[in-house]
Amino acid sequence: MRGVAAMCVVAEHAFVSMKPQTVGMFSGPFETQELLQWLTHVVFSGRAAVLLFFVISGYAMKLQWDRQSGDLVPRYFAFLTRRAFRILPAMWAAIITAWIIGWAFSLPLDLSLKTFWQSLAAQSHALNAPLWSIIVEIHCSIALPFVIVLHKRISAIGHAAVFIALLAHLYVTGPLSTGFLVFFYCGVLLHDYGSKALDRMGRGAVPIGIGALFAYCIIPQLWVFPNRFLHPGDVSLYIFLEIIPATIILMLVAGRRVAIVDRALNTRPLAFLGAISYSIYLLNWPITQAWWTSFLQTASPFWDLYYLVQVAFFIGIASINILAAWLLYRSVELPLNRLGRTVADHVEYHSNQWLSPNPPALEKPPKSNRQISALKNTLPTLSR
Repeated sequence: MRGVAAMCVVAEHAFVSMKPQTVGMFSGPFETQELLQWLTHVVFSGRAAVLLFFVISGYAMKLQWDRQSGDLVPRYFAFLTRRAFRILPAMWAAIITAWIIGWAFSLPLDLSLKTFWQSLAAQSHALNAPLWSIIVEIHCSIALPFVIVLHKRISAIGHAAVFIALLAHLYVTGPLSTGFLVFFYCGVLLHDYGSKALDRMGRGAVPIGIGALFAYCIIPQLWVFPNRFLHPGDVSLYIFLEIIPATIILMLVAGRRVAIVDRALNTRPLAFLGAISYSIYLLNWPITQAWWTSFLQTASPFWDLYYLVQVAFFIGIASINILAAWLLYRSVELPLNRLGRTVADHVEYHSNQWLSPNPPALEKPPKSNRQISALKNTLPTLSR
């Protein structure tokens, strides 16, 4: 599912680079090209895909937190260690790549050293636009464990109160940083209540899911119609409206209630895209900008076939992006993720030994890949 969402972001950026949408684009005479442009953004809704990423991350972080043991502080340190190794190395590699591509293709990006170091410190996304959501991931990764601890100590009524409080936080702070924490908390709620909700829906789960998918895709694109509720300068309303559809979609996928979707997401191509989805997301913006500067002159004689040119542009971007993402995944993301798990195990073990006067009887973390494999074979549930 992450792979599908990542490719939606790639498609959105590709088609926006060719011709950005504008408010009132349908107010004049009807044009087929503009309708196709808008429908493409509806189907490949990159804005919605990013919000779905947040819900998926909340669900995954709840699973990760529950798999850890020991006292609260060691668990928190280990959790942050895993998240740091998961997010930062690939992000740094993508920033360096974007900076090099920017200089090589003379892209209209802020290539100053100040912006470069601010990007590495997760303080700016001027060099690589999608970094704004990675900054959100970092901040919410720090905050979410506290919400999970509170969540486990209160009742269902308390869970509803926390959800409302986080909605209020989003309303007050706007779509910045921890304002998106409500999406991550929806992933936590989905982990605990998803199966029960699906059971109550019964046969109505699939129709509800179809309605949620329709709303999920079309809501972020309604701003092109002149109105006083949705416009580019104020995305807050569409973000609020996307909370429920994104959660329902993930609930159906995680619950594996739609057989055809479950089979599709378990095919090798989509499993591969899912594995490299983070790298795809990190690299898609600089690659899109570089490919656009190279593609523009080549495609200019065929500009009358505008939509076909857009499709060719997307195919070229997607192909290069997948190859580059695979290289980043194999060289940086995968080995650093493995290292992060090992380091986190040691952090948790030694933190328990140091902070607890009577530490729990924890086994020492495995030191080698052979020991890790042996542990996974003896505990197949944990290996999944």
